[in-house]
Amino acid sequence: LDVRDTITVEEIMEEGFGPNGAIVKSYDRLLGHVNWILERILELDREHDYVLVDTPGQMESFLFHEFGTRIMEGLSEPLVAYLFSPEILRRPPDYCFVRTFAIMIDLRLGVTTVPVLNKVDLMPQGELERHR
Repeated sequence: LDVRDTITVEEIMEEGFGPNGAIVKSYDRLLGHVNWILERILELDREHDYVLVDTPGQMESFLFHEFGTRIMEGLSEPLVAYLFSPEILRRPPDYCFVRTFAIMIDLRLGVTTVPVLNKVDLMPQGELERHR
């Protein structure tokens, strides 16, 4: 299932929106299709042990738009994996920020959220050792 078959950010940007505005506008337009999209996700859920739903790189747009909350409310046992880059972990308070953001996702969507360190393979070896 790919919502880009319905609407793309590039199409919306042609109307004069910037990238962030186009993402928000795409959710506005997808809201009219939310029940159909949710049905397709639930069909996949019946056929498979796990279904991954990938949202735009800016979780905030999904998190604070009615489209995101309606999708999450329609799922039976969702688990959110909040991917974050190791580049933001420069100081101990940075991890606190990541964990706090995960808690905000929990509260907003009513789901369990697991922070997941992503792209660790791109970190210089010395940096990786420093974080262990």
